[in-house]
Amino acid sequence: VMITILGCCRQDSIKDYFPVTSIRDRLNYCHYANEALQVIKYISGNFHYKSIPSNVFRYSLLSESVFSQKSFIKEYENTSLFVWEIATLKEYVYQDWYCHEEIANKNKFNKEIVTRTSNYRELEDTILKMIDIVGKSRLLIVSHIYTHRGGSRHLLAKKIEKICEHYGIAYLNPMEFIKPEFYSEFFIDEPVLAHYTKSGERYISEIYRQTIKNFFNIKPYYKKAGRIRKKINSLRGRF
Repeated sequence: VMITILGCCRQDSIKDYFPVTSIRDRLNYCHYANEALQVIKYISGNFHYKSIPSNVFRYSLLSESVFSQKSFIKEYENTSLFVWEIATLKEYVYQDWYCHEEIANKNKFNKEIVTRTSNYRELEDTILKMIDIVGKSRLLIVSHIYTHRGGSRHLLAKKIEKICEHYGIAYLNPMEFIKPEFYSEFFIDEPVLAHYTKSGERYISEIYRQTIKNFFNIKPYYKKAGRIRKKINSLRGRF
């Protein structure tokens, strides 16, 4: 069993239970749909790019070094499940490439970056293109965290849920498992909500374990995860 994360640090806790590929860390943290689709096209090997600007993927943008496509193709082929977080509709486009958001902080590229907001129809089309490549049987789509209903993140999560229900795609909304009274315990206090606390990571790791088992019948690989499960079970009455 090997899992590839098409997301960011919010999926770190998956590693408590399952082995993951290095694709996220050595290539790109994905936040929006077309960004993740571009990664899949690259690592699947079915789409060969003669020249990719060094500022497209997060790793090469920050480190100014690039790993070979062949190493990613091997990890893609060994992937049992792709966990794909769609966090935003906001996109960063550079010469027809979908770039990581960090490119907006690089002054030398600012004038050439086009920032746009995708729409729900485009999102649905992108999800269908992803299915064409990886298949529904090894895809779990995850929505972003949010703290109030009616906001842009909540509306996006509900739209993703409808798309997944319509096409029979496995879907996880982490906020369905976290009550408001525990937001301060599970989320880092920051101007824009983005990260779990240590307690939050431990809790959400159990949610990922259960979700992956229920949808895909994939059992935890690491025995040490049992200690986390016991801790979560001891707190279960609180949540």
